[in-house]
Amino acid sequence: METWFYCRDMMAKSVAKRVFVAAAIFCVIIGCGQSTASSSLQAVPLVKGRLSVFAKMNRPASCLNRCLSETVLFGCGAIGIDSAVSVLNSVEDQSEVIRDLLKQGADVGGSVTRIGVQELMDGLASLPLFSAVLVHSTGHLFLVSGEVEINGRKHIQLFHGDDNGVLASRQEVLDGGFIEAWKLERGSEWNSISVGSGKLEIDTMFKSLGEVDTGRSSKTEFLLRNSGRVPLAILKVKTSCSCTSASDAAGMRLSAGDTYTLGVTVAPNNSSSQRQSIYLEVCNPRDESVRKVRLTVIAAQQESLPITPSKVNFGELLPGSTATREIRLREVDTIRFGVEKVDVGGLPVTSVVSATKDLGGLSTYRIDLQLRPEMSAPGKRIGLCTIFTDNHVYPRTSLPVEYEILPSVSVEPMNLTVGTIGVNQPYVQQFQVRSPLSKPLSIELAKQPAECEIRETRDGEALQLVVTTTLTRPGIWRDDIDLKVKTELGSQDVTIRCSGIAR
Repeated sequence: METWFYCRDMMAKSVAKRVFVAAAIFCVIIGCGQSTASSSLQAVPLVKGRLSVFAKMNRPASCLNRCLSETVLFGCGAIGIDSAVSVLNSVEDQSEVIRDLLKQGADVGGSVTRIGVQELMDGLASLPLFSAVLVHSTGHLFLVSGEVEINGRKHIQLFHGDDNGVLASRQEVLDGGFIEAWKLERGSEWNSISVGSGKLEIDTMFKSLGEVDTGRSSKTEFLLRNSGRVPLAILKVKTSCSCTSASDAAGMRLSAGDTYTLGVTVAPNNSSSQRQSIYLEVCNPRDESVRKVRLTVIAAQQESLPITPSKVNFGELLPGSTATREIRLREVDTIRFGVEKVDVGGLPVTSVVSATKDLGGLSTYRIDLQLRPEMSAPGKRIGLCTIFTDNHVYPRTSLPVEYEILPSVSVEPMNLTVGTIGVNQPYVQQFQVRSPLSKPLSIELAKQPAECEIRETRDGEALQLVVTTTLTRPGIWRDDIDLKVKTELGSQDVTIRCSGIAR
């Protein structure tokens, strides 16, 4: 504990002298927060994540420097070099990067070899994870983590700078404007990182979770070992986002020879390619040294089929009217498909399918639906619209469809309630017959109770029924008046419920 308190107090007293230097080195190696470079990178992401359009993009110089420095860090972890000696005073082109990696790789038995893009693709399946870099004709560099298979389709997972990465097919890589590749071969078994006079070893700087299940967290571990002669202390453990958590190692003291297993849990996000970081701050109290280290966890997942909306609701319609709605399905990296047919069951709906492609070759399918309910009876209708595709994972997807047919005519009131009246005492009530279609109406009596006399009156196109009810014997009376109301668009059945008591 004395070591820990000394380390903490030492840092508090030398913020200007030590932390500024460490932070400056950290920014050069892996970037700090929202730097100009990282902001520029985020401002110009890959269009739809496709590689084939990358050569057409106008990347700022800050982005170029960013992906070069990220590649240096990546290369150091891949071939086992202490990233402290990998800081370049100036990064101008990829030749300087590879020259620096070649020189340092030889010191630890690692190597960097230039190969062709086709050669990399041909041998990718046999290469270990995190063992290659692709060089683009624009000077930008892509880190190759390896190949991942999702639902029977193989994807190459690539990262540019510090973005979340993309999943691409081999052909997309071959057509993506890359001019060469660097194959990275690991030297030392562990990554050795100097913390002043101390030495921290980590089994690997990168871990791949492979394909992860959507909505289910995955776990992995990093093994840390103090291989020096002085104690070390872990000051802080931070993660790049709330979806990633790590063991609470803050305050952990590692004596010489001690090991520590850092557990990491990652909750998948909505991206097909995922990349999260764990930041460690390690202190050597003997010589007042502080070192920041970044560990990286990547994953890939099957995306859900992007379809909007999730439900088709045509709303309320009058008989004979029409309504249209639109469904859109979009291809993503891990789901490619063609729409074969659209089935709306017995609903009076027709469909037209059209497709467009974005600059990256991903298709968006538009399905235009038209509802024509004709003269259906009033009420709600519910059904399914099923879209069939040629994708074996998503051969079909169904959306609920609903709409409501409004009455083409209305009768007010809907009930004839005479209440309690005397036997043979007439009761008169008027009924208004209307149509929102504003069409001429005519009435045919389908059923008329013996107790009711019905007379029709008109005022222009407005129609009234005058019903005179005479109950001839005591007791409870219940019956119906059934009408067939006709308009120019068709007819609708209407029932008036009748009730009363005669005394």
